[in-house]
Amino acid sequence: MRRPPKDKQGREITAPPTVTPNLGSRRNSAGEKVELVRQVREYELITPLYGGGVEPAHADPLTTVRVPGIRGHLRFWWRACRATQFSTVAEMKREEDSIWGSTEQPSAVVLELKLDDKAAVKKEPAYWMERNPRTGRPALKNSHQVHTYAAFPLQPKKEEREQAGWKSGDILTGVCFSLRLSFPGHLIIPRAGSAEGRKVDVKKEVEAALWAWETFGGVGARTRRGFGALVLRSIDGEKVPPTQSRNLGETISRKLGGHVLRGDAPEGIPHLKTDMSVFGPLELAQAGARESAPRPPHDMAVCLTPLAPGGIDKHPELLVWSELIEKLRDFRQCRSEKEAGEYPPRGHSYWPEPRMIKKLLRREKEPLDVEKFPRAEFGLPIIFHMPRLGDLEATLKGLRVKEADKDFERLASRLILRPLRCADGAVGVALILEAPRTPPGGLMLSWVKDRVTAREPVDSQLSEDEAAELTHRLEPLGGRTDVLQAFLQYLTVRRSQR
Repeated sequence: MRRPPKDKQGREITAPPTVTPNLGSRRNSAGEKVELVRQVREYELITPLYGGGVEPAHADPLTTVRVPGIRGHLRFWWRACRATQFSTVAEMKREEDSIWGSTEQPSAVVLELKLDDKAAVKKEPAYWMERNPRTGRPALKNSHQVHTYAAFPLQPKKEEREQAGWKSGDILTGVCFSLRLSFPGHLIIPRAGSAEGRKVDVKKEVEAALWAWETFGGVGARTRRGFGALVLRSIDGEKVPPTQSRNLGETISRKLGGHVLRGDAPEGIPHLKTDMSVFGPLELAQAGARESAPRPPHDMAVCLTPLAPGGIDKHPELLVWSELIEKLRDFRQCRSEKEAGEYPPRGHSYWPEPRMIKKLLRREKEPLDVEKFPRAEFGLPIIFHMPRLGDLEATLKGLRVKEADKDFERLASRLILRPLRCADGAVGVALILEAPRTPPGGLMLSWVKDRVTAREPVDSQLSEDEAAELTHRLEPLGGRTDVLQAFLQYLTVRRSQR
């Protein structure tokens, strides 16, 4: 972790005061004066900040929120909204670099960040080992600010669980900051093989990235699981009131239509669709009034959970976030001996992967009813711990692609979960991005046994017959071949119906 610099006497050196440049205008490449659009947006984090520093998974000791991190998030969400206007990645990258910058050219969008010194920021470890006074053995403790399933990368390793006094990386709460933006209203971006450039409305491009980031994104690490979720409080000093929960679904649909361009993005680029199907609290309420279970569309891409009223809980955002993560855990770890509408944390998994791993390890010939790894849809790698096979660990990841000459260890999840603040409380949002479902070369399961590494190509995509067969024991799947669609369906089902 980067530590605050110290002078020769060992005293910490404080950062110098911020120098505010003249952002009223700028000269373009032709030497012409270009007026700039300027804006100040104030934000509040409604879930803990995890990571965000110069070292991955650690908060920065000097600058809690960093401009490079925010620029990276805005660049991602700009692609998600605007990449469909390009036919190739190279074409997209040319415009992206002109707007957001690269190592060869400065960004057209200047960002300045200022932390709110009056905000009551609190810092604590997500996990720590504390000696149990009765047994004398170290016991695992965790922060009540996060669901343990969301913060599992911060959990101690096997050897660390024996160390009383061990602490994980810190999480931060109560973070508020302002972001000052300045950019030219338009840019002329050169076209490959053409003397004429393309005129780009930079304000539209920036507003699209900001809206998507504020709605689906966050700050720091693990934002796809809800860490660092933010809410826009004001623009240029004027407060931005949150949307009523009953209008949220319609608002998101309208904004998707306004900020997201139609078409398909270049291959491999995660993106949003302008016609994404949104299923929100209003539809849930209407279904409840008819005393029938809600029937979401088969191609649902955005699901909003029921409202957690603000008057009942001081932190409704944390409540709905915890419920989202809990349902994700229950769905992914669906196990036997289901009791009282809940799935136990331990027991035999209903998912097909453990049986398939045992078959591969034992070189069994007898076919299984489903020989797939469908949970790869939630992101890679996945490490399967098999205690009944001598504590063996098997890793599911991407196959090596000859052109890249490397294993695709990681594949970011297409599923995004986070809370949204509303005027009357908070709701949870689950989004499925349009993105590749598997790595370019397919999937591989690898494990080490007797000091020998073994690898086997495997598949994740369920057929309709396999999904139907699996649903007999895995009820939440609902016969769907897309497990992420099945999870969104699962979110709409009340606990009393499970």
